[in-house]
Amino acid sequence: MSMKKKVVASLFGASMAIGSMGAQAVTIIDMTATGSSSELINSALLGTAPPNDGAGSGAVDAFLRTQADGYERGFNTDAVVPTLEMDQVSGCCTHSIQKGDLRSLTVDGADYFLFALDINESSGGTGDLISLHELEIYVNGSTASPTAYGDLGTLVWNMDQQEETVVTMENGVGGSFGGGDFDYFLLVPTAFFAKASFTDYIYLYNEFGLPSGDTEGVYYASDAGHEEWAAYTSAVPVPAAVWLFASGLIGLVGLARRKKA
Repeated sequence: MSMKKKVVASLFGASMAIGSMGAQAVTIIDMTATGSSSELINSALLGTAPPNDGAGSGAVDAFLRTQADGYERGFNTDAVVPTLEMDQVSGCCTHSIQKGDLRSLTVDGADYFLFALDINESSGGTGDLISLHELEIYVNGSTASPTAYGDLGTLVWNMDQQEETVVTMENGVGGSFGGGDFDYFLLVPTAFFAKASFTDYIYLYNEFGLPSGDTEGVYYASDAGHEEWAAYTSAVPVPAAVWLFASGLIGLVGLARRKKA
């Protein structure tokens, strides 16, 4: 499918008005069911997941959940509420991970770490849509329990590295509506983590929803369940479903590379 993009004036920072000289242009990528299936962003591949009904259950290590009405943000950590400053859901599925936990996938001769995202938004109208505003990955050699964004460590990948980017996402794109399977994937080259030791911690930071002062229909709010990231790890035996999920990415990587060229 062809990429659907439009450039709008951002309202990041509630005091900034549309049309003001400080407004920053934003590229919006439509990655809903009627939009693009994948896009290379700063050498990583973000895309809609291949069919994977039930592939998430016990097959990968869920490490970050965030949930809030309107706008949600957070990062994985072993710290717990009330020390967290953001919208993480503490418990089984928000915790630290180390580089040594991650298994690499070889796709078209290159090695990647695989992260998968499950969207849990409400049905009806535009309720199943949500906007991804920030996606960053950090390496930290000193702590498993950061409590503040500024403590995450060294930034190794940023969705906004080259341009301000927002991705419109949709619940149920990669499988059935609701939880239990993955809607999106992110393949990040392992080369970005080359300087990290196996015991260094990997932190993923995300922001979803409708920023204060912005307009529904350009960006889409978080309103129902949590958003959850998982990683392809060595923590559990690898069932056939995971290999099917991973193999389904190979064609998408090749397609995205050809589109980029």
